[in-house]
Amino acid sequence: MQKRPLSGRVTALALLASGTMVAFTFAPAAHAADDLTYCSGAIEDETIPGDLEVRAGDSCELTDVTIEGELLAGEESRVLARSSTFKNGMTVESGSQVQGNRAFVSGGELTGRGGMIALHESSEVWASFVSEQPDGDELTVYELSKSQHMGGIRIDRGSVHLFDSNVSGNVTAADGGQVTVDGSKVVKDFTVADMTWGAVICDSEVYGDVRVEGSEGGDVQLGGFSEWNSCGESTNHFDKDVTISNNNAPITVYHNIIVGTLSGDGNEYEPEGSLNLVRGGQEGQFADLEP
Repeated sequence: MQKRPLSGRVTALALLASGTMVAFTFAPAAHAADDLTYCSGAIEDETIPGDLEVRAGDSCELTDVTIEGELLAGEESRVLARSSTFKNGMTVESGSQVQGNRAFVSGGELTGRGGMIALHESSEVWASFVSEQPDGDELTVYELSKSQHMGGIRIDRGSVHLFDSNVSGNVTAADGGQVTVDGSKVVKDFTVADMTWGAVICDSEVYGDVRVEGSEGGDVQLGGFSEWNSCGESTNHFDKDVTISNNNAPITVYHNIIVGTLSGDGNEYEPEGSLNLVRGGQEGQFADLEP
């Protein structure tokens, strides 16, 4: 899928997710105080007995590390974790970037207070993700690529990007940037409200209710093509109801299987699309949408 070019703070945060690595400068430094270990360099093949903190502005590289406590990423910090385990989740502060490749989050909670968490390459998360948004305009960004998330995702004033990944809980996003779901599966409900750039779902499956409302711009796109995104000829499968209402964004519904009802009213643009199989019927502004 071709993705919308992001701007401002989100572009800077998305560098990790796009595969463009932020430069890390490492000095071999890690020291502990009681149950808290500080990292400003590289740690390899170790078990951290308590929390691990990366202080504001510092960088830390973890390789084959197990953290018994929580990862604490301070403002504007950088963390790159390879094949590492986080037993009590992580908290990511404003402007920080955490990338995990083959990471295993076995408990606790992922908390974003601005900044970005990007988990790639068969990472596995047994925790929920929530955002506690700081003041200002910064967005919290959570990205999964080729990974598993076994809890729910709830993000306020942020963006969620799922690529070739599975989420076993609800996905809820409000008052943020954009939600992108490509080649992925969401087992429960998918709810998006008041996003700046709407929501795009391509080649994916959602087994709960889908609700998209209040998008300020961008696209509301379930399959098909738009000015900014192309899902190609892929098919989405929605196992329950799909409701799209009160959006100020173009709406495309193309090449979908919807087991429940397709409905919605109050949209600024009339929906466009075709090649949809809607078993539960079409209502509202979608009543006359070409099948």
